Amino acid sequence: MKARIFVEGRADKKFIQDFIGLLMPGDPDKLDIIAVGGWTNIPKVQPKFEENSNDNGSNLVIFDADNHPERRRQEILNFKDELAIDFELFLLPNNRDRGQFETLLCNLINQDHQVIFNCFENYQICLEANPQYHLPNLKSKIYAYLEALLPNNQKEMIKEAKRDYQNRNHWDLENAYLNPLRRFLESSDYDFYMNDY
Repeated sequence: MKARIFVEGRADKKFIQDFIGLLMPGDPDKLDIIAVGGWTNIPKVQPKFEENSNDNGSNLVIFDADNHPERRRQEILNFKDELAIDFELFLLPNNRDRGQFETLLCNLINQDHQVIFNCFENYQICLEANPQYHLPNLKSKIYAYLEALLPNNQKEMIKEAKRDYQNRNHWDLENAYLNPLRRFLESSDYDFYMNDY
């Protein structure tokens, strides 16, 4: 069954491309992944859900749980009835806990480079002691991690759409933390790669 995947942003899209490419190798340009920009934008892409369903396809939604996973799950599932669309839902980081895409990434770093996160956490502790400053978010932590790893001539690879999540020096896509997402993607006979038209 042909699968169309809906994600929130460019970084999520690139990650899912790389992860599916690891699970089921194929041409990443032929993956049907749509970045919608956030869960409240689902109504804007309603025709994309309908189009795929009418073509006997399956719609998969992979969005952030944020701070209240069960509330977010219900808010997203409400669109099924409101918009008369069909989809399966997975909430990042692990379909259970609160968090977001960057929470998932923080659990997938190559442990050989844990010292980068340790330094970043010391930086955060220092800022917490000085309340006039704002704490950096998790996106900043991921940027700092990659910036520390990549030489100057490869800094372009820090950008969300250019990251290589299959780079084993940076990421551990074999990590058990990915098992819930792996099971979600492998749970049916989804055909993730589009045929030539």
